[in-house]
Amino acid sequence: MSDARTAPTSKPPIKDIPTGKPEKRVSASPEVGVEESTPNPQPTAPPDLIAEQAAAATEKAAEHAAEAIRQVGSKATGNVRLLHNALQLATRNVETVITTTNVALRGAEEVTQTAVEYGQRNLEQLSTTVRNLWEVRSVGDLVALHRDHTRAVVEDLLEERTRLSLHVTKTLGEIVDTVTKPQPEFIGAQQKKAA
Repeated sequence: MSDARTAPTSKPPIKDIPTGKPEKRVSASPEVGVEESTPNPQPTAPPDLIAEQAAAATEKAAEHAAEAIRQVGSKATGNVRLLHNALQLATRNVETVITTTNVALRGAEEVTQTAVEYGQRNLEQLSTTVRNLWEVRSVGDLVALHRDHTRAVVEDLLEERTRLSLHVTKTLGEIVDTVTKPQPEFIGAQQKKAA
């Protein structure tokens, strides 16, 4: 009996763990003796392949970022052009209003000056006519004086009307020229012509 107990027993050889089964590892948790099972790690790719994949992913991300920046830049450029064009148009409108107002004021000044001159001439003619009335001795002289005075007033009135008409036409022409003069083009139109 003692032979069987004292005889060395041969231990079976240790086999490799099959790849399909999870290996057991000891947990760092406070529970002693509890094991967690984790799957076998996948075979890792060579470092050169990982570096190439990382470089490709980085390049792709950089291209996407560059495209997004281009889109934002083009939208911002479009908005800047729009604002610039609106500012330019508003500036032109204000300049046109100021210029046409100045032209209208000059025209009104000329018309007023012409009316004042007409009034002075008319007053001089009237005073001359009144003086001549005191010298009338007969009805024939009165009729002749009336005829001469009427002719002078009508001729002066027609001349004055022609002068006023010329002043108004000149003023309106300047206003129309100011409003319709060619303006520098907008930014977008210049770029379209260049293309």
